[in-house]
Amino acid sequence: MEVQNCFHCGLDIVKEEEIIFDEKKFCCNGCKTVYEIFSLNDMSCYYDFEKSPGATPLDIKGKYDFLDNEGIVSKLLEFQEDKTAIVSLSIPHIHCSSCIWILENLQRLQKGISTSQVNFPEKKVRITYNPEEVSLKSIVHLLSSIGYEPYISLENYETGKNNVDRSLTYKLGLAFFCFGNIMLLSFPEYFEVKEYWLDNYRPFFRWLIFALSLPSFLYSASGYYVSAYKSIKSGMLNIDIPIALGIVIFFIRSTFDIIMDY
Repeated sequence: MEVQNCFHCGLDIVKEEEIIFDEKKFCCNGCKTVYEIFSLNDMSCYYDFEKSPGATPLDIKGKYDFLDNEGIVSKLLEFQEDKTAIVSLSIPHIHCSSCIWILENLQRLQKGISTSQVNFPEKKVRITYNPEEVSLKSIVHLLSSIGYEPYISLENYETGKNNVDRSLTYKLGLAFFCFGNIMLLSFPEYFEVKEYWLDNYRPFFRWLIFALSLPSFLYSASGYYVSAYKSIKSGMLNIDIPIALGIVIFFIRSTFDIIMDY
């Protein structure tokens, strides 16, 4: 017997609970409602990026009532001034290009949201909105209604503790170390003079420079490769694509010059 899967979330459909809408099958009213929301707002291409990319929305009635407290909201916000507020929310369900696309187009679903930007590695979305037109509670309810319920831990904000990701610091530190040593070892190359030690040890120093460039190329620049790949996969262009392309092309060209002893 063939198992039917929900068009929205991909879960198996219990025959007795099957819901058919717009010639598509859904496992529950929640998934059907999300599909309707996207269709009414001309965002049904959400399903073109990935097959069954969504999650079943949960009932969160009363769960986020604490967001009515201005004191709590002010602790959650990164920035607030007049008609502009910025908040970063952790979205555990982010997993594919469809998630990125829908979360970066929240302004089409909710008036008052101006921009939203996804940080895929950290599974976060940074939202800029007008607090006079929409509240943080309404934004959280919107995210939850489309299957992207945020994780909000008041513990971190009350104690002032937060897990700091230092990976970027390590990448920058390694890149500076490699860059400094490479420039130092390349210094004799700038002087086109015939000298015994330079002529005899030039190949050695070139391969040493190549070895120093590998950690920077493979680790320090990895964020650009991941971002460019995700952007291309989702059909959206961002600034990381030409940066990643430039890094790869220059690395290949430099490696070719070392091998050919130019």
